[in-house]
Amino acid sequence: MAQKAKRVNITTKKDEYVFEDVKTIHTNADYEFFELEHADGAKTFVNIKDYRILQAGKDVHIEIY
Repeated sequence: MAQKAKRVNITTKKDEYVFEDVKTIHTNADYEFFELEHADGAKTFVNIKDYRILQAGKDVHIEIY
């Protein structure tokens, strides 16, 4: 699934990650991972499943702008 965005915030109980200049987000149906394609063509892979494991099952808050 692909989605247009400019900014993605991922907030956990410990940390907040902000990805700027995002062009497209690719994710699976369960939102277990994101591949962020940036305006300059670079890509960032974010494994949400790992964040949830690190947070001991706590919710991970994701905002897409």
